[in-house]
Amino acid sequence: MRVLFSSLGSYGHTLPLVPLACAASDAGHDVVFATTATMAPTLSAAGLTVAAAGIPIRDAFVRLGLADVAPADRARIPDIQEAIQRAFGEILPDTYRADLLDVIGRDRPDLVVAEAGNIGAMQAAADAGVPCVRHGIGRGITFGHNAVELPHLDIYPPSMQDREVLDLPGCRPLRPVSATADGPLPQIVEGDPTLPLVYVTLGTEFGSADVLDAMVRAIDTGDRRILVAAGPTIDAATLVGHSDLVEVASWVPQAAVIDRAALVVHHGGAGTTLGACAAGVPHVVVPQGADQFRNAEAVVARGVGEQVLSSDVSDTGIADAVGRLLMSDSPVRSACADVASEIAAMPSPEDVAADLPALAASTVG
Repeated sequence: MRVLFSSLGSYGHTLPLVPLACAASDAGHDVVFATTATMAPTLSAAGLTVAAAGIPIRDAFVRLGLADVAPADRARIPDIQEAIQRAFGEILPDTYRADLLDVIGRDRPDLVVAEAGNIGAMQAAADAGVPCVRHGIGRGITFGHNAVELPHLDIYPPSMQDREVLDLPGCRPLRPVSATADGPLPQIVEGDPTLPLVYVTLGTEFGSADVLDAMVRAIDTGDRRILVAAGPTIDAATLVGHSDLVEVASWVPQAAVIDRAALVVHHGGAGTTLGACAAGVPHVVVPQGADQFRNAEAVVARGVGEQVLSSDVSDTGIADAVGRLLMSDSPVRSACADVASEIAAMPSPEDVAADLPALAASTVG
């Protein structure tokens, strides 16, 4: 069977689909992954065939006159919600729809697996009469695009997911699996095992050197190891002046690091949230924008961590939260173990890949 996967061109929108795409390829299906050129190296490294489609998310905001506004700063812009709706509900769908109709016409897929934020991929599949499955990327219905007629693969643990998603007639669970690359562990991870390891990151899109530096200074108390992933938007060399128990890296093999961590302090991106949940590790979430506040809300409601706002990072807010969650008798640890077991029981990408032909046959194109 020919299967066309498609996502918007960012790590947060693309990586959640990679495990199923690889599982489908391993099962013998002919898989093509269509997205922007920026994701091609990551997808090619995973062994996937890539087709160019769409425009970068940043380009959509350029068209709206917001070229110089970083994702973390968009909330301060007047009428930003209208701009976001135009970017994700009109500009990006229009470009992906046109490009994917060309890809579909050329490759003749039997099924399209569309990332939940890629509305244009769902529209192109409908235009071409090709069966389509929507692949969730986090909590809730992305950008309000219900598409209730489509099967929906949901990677969020049910106990943390919105009711509107769980009630979708075609909703079925899919275990979230890390698609981050392997690599050598930073030295601090192999350090003094009597000191707990705290992993700190603001992800790939919403990095702020000031916020990240304040976070580290607040929790660098000399009795814990701290690994900081600066990400692609922050120059790691600017994060200096911390103790010898702090190591800063531009990139880390995140899944392997989280497995070793006692606590993850992060921005609330869906990928990092799900990674920590799957590993049974508590969270301190410092949301910056997009869906991060909603993920933080789910973390707090499920009892697997705490939220600290950026405005409270430099005072005792984050230091106190980290101290509470590192306590061995914290009740959060039991909730984390429950969620990790819940995720482990969800069908694997290999299980779902085996069902793709049946999903295609049952879906009206």
